[in-house]
Amino acid sequence: MLENPEYLQKMVAETGAKSTDMQSPESAEHLCAKCEEYARKWKLCADEIWNGAEHKKPSYENYRK
Repeated sequence: MLENPEYLQKMVAETGAKSTDMQSPESAEHLCAKCEEYARKWKLCADEIWNGAEHKKPSYENYRK
């Protein structure tokens, strides 16, 4: 959720999930809005790490043509 807050909002919208916190109920939109700044900043770091790393290719394909 922290890295991709839009996914939680999409899942909640598609499933109709509701908050189970009876003391302080919160919508997915409100909860995820708190993570948007973090997600934006983290994306820059994550992309740099991902692009700087060597990625191994699988030694086989697990599917049929």
